[in-house]
Amino acid sequence: MIRALSLLTALFVPSLALAQPTFSEGASGAAAPSTDDIDFTLTAGGTLSYGNARTVGLNVAGNLTIHEGSELFVAEVTYVYGVAQSTRSCADVIATGGPADALAYCMGTMGMPLAPSTRAGFNDFAENASNLNWRLRYDHFFDPDNAIFLAHRGRIDYFAGLDLRLGLQLGYNRMLFREEHHTLAMDVGVDATVDIYSESVRAQNRALIAAGTSLPNLAGTDARLIPALRMQLAYVNHLNAALTYDTTFEALWDIPNPEHFRFEWVNRFRSAIETWLQISLDLTFRLDSLPPGQARSWNEVAFQPTQMFDMLATLNLVGSFDLDGEPPPPAPAEEEPACPEPSCPACPETAPAESAPAEAAPAEAEPAEAAPAETAPAPAAG
Repeated sequence: MIRALSLLTALFVPSLALAQPTFSEGASGAAAPSTDDIDFTLTAGGTLSYGNARTVGLNVAGNLTIHEGSELFVAEVTYVYGVAQSTRSCADVIATGGPADALAYCMGTMGMPLAPSTRAGFNDFAENASNLNWRLRYDHFFDPDNAIFLAHRGRIDYFAGLDLRLGLQLGYNRMLFREEHHTLAMDVGVDATVDIYSESVRAQNRALIAAGTSLPNLAGTDARLIPALRMQLAYVNHLNAALTYDTTFEALWDIPNPEHFRFEWVNRFRSAIETWLQISLDLTFRLDSLPPGQARSWNEVAFQPTQMFDMLATLNLVGSFDLDGEPPPPAPAEEEPACPEPSCPACPETAPAESAPAEAAPAEAEPAEAAPAETAPAPAAG
């Protein structure tokens, strides 16, 4: 029962822990023509699980979007922190109390093995998630449907094997279609990423080299460089006045190592609570066929510091704030004066006749003389 309650809590309580957060790319697609605007979005959530596994996680994120004519700037930052407390194992008891304590802890008073769920005692809370992510992007629009962009991404995530990740992106953005309730935009370009490994990955790489395994191309013991081709699709659908769905699919192909493929697919459902407050359900899928600490693409093995595939479901509250107020509506076009009626140049212009007082009604005309009635012809005499 406790396990079931813990699972339900983890799924339905606002959460974003144990994995890196993702960023909304909706603002990066070609924007419809509009006046200048500055918007700020704040997102917050958390997770709580109580039972045999006890976890607590918190996350916050902020997004600033500035639209000035043909220029668009987006800045975003997210931080995630999580701790967990697990049931003590027999190895933990041996390390702290010795074999005698472990025997009593693991076998119980009846001399029979005890299930972990029935053992008393927990380890201390230990950090299991801590990552900082940020993104900067600048778009210059040639028209409402075409733009070039320059973007930078950064990440600090020890649990993903990264002391630091720095990325630079350059490319072209095209609005494929824009309709009343949904839009689809596409990015094509290049990406250059530098990964500086955490100590656990460095130790893994040193062990690989000691075993005679070579590291991937452009990868060293402490860091690696990944030049890649990048494509992204961003779709937004206003299902109704209160519900919005947007999805972003980003794919990157490693140029020196074509087998190295990465993608991130974000699905976000947002429902309005107030004009400024929303609740958001996010589903994120990530794949990296060659994560830090892995020697060959598509070759995930045991004792690897990082995983190749991640899935994350979160529920968050989102507050949206218009920092400079609603943009003013466009000024109405001035109406041109009506053209005068065409005139005849050969005809003399005459002033309109002044209205004269109504004349007295003419006297009643005398009745006309009655015309003689026609008479039928007389019958002929016999």
